[in-house]
Amino acid sequence: MTAWLGVGIAFGPLVLMAAWMALLNRRDRRRDAIEAMVGVCCAELGLRGAFAVHVRVGALSGAIHVVLDMRLCTAGAVWQAIERLPSRLPRRASLRIVATGPRHRPRTLALERAVVAVL
Repeated sequence: MTAWLGVGIAFGPLVLMAAWMALLNRRDRRRDAIEAMVGVCCAELGLRGAFAVHVRVGALSGAIHVVLDMRLCTAGAVWQAIERLPSRLPRRASLRIVATGPRHRPRTLALERAVVAVL
């Protein structure tokens, strides 16, 4: 009995470390595969160099979060990505697309101009 306890104490940490490394390796392979898939999808849309991808994959939970930064893309390209990407991502993955709105300044109301003129 004490011999097995000694073996467990000696090799237990090594087994746990090897298991943790295997989980991290699996996580990294999943992250790389998802980044490549998003890159291929955006390349098909002709967006090379106009987007950035950040993927987080949990080592134990398996939760997948994909952030696609499309600030340099047009509104049409953003909508095409919204239509194509969710069907290609894994079922439990969450997709967040960061994009900018229209670049025109909001118009001021005529009432505001009138109030400023009266003051």
